[in-house]
Amino acid sequence: MLPALPRKYHATSIWLLYAVGFLPAAYDFWLGATGRLPGNPVKAFEHLLGLWALRFLVATLAITPLRDLFGINWIRY
Repeated sequence: MLPALPRKYHATSIWLLYAVGFLPAAYDFWLGATGRLPGNPVKAFEHLLGLWALRFLVATLAITPLRDLFGINWIRY
């Protein structure tokens, strides 16, 4: 089993996780704002956000099997 983070780092680690999760949307928005998305930029931006939503959904659903198989408990995040 992995050791738990000290309690003083819990809030920081959660906000760091939120910031990392926001990075793909910010980068894709920057690509659209600078004209680097092909074709219709709004449609491409929505498509990219949908792909990232599916990736985060799969990562979220993988938490329970990780806990059951390896003892890694990330449910609080």
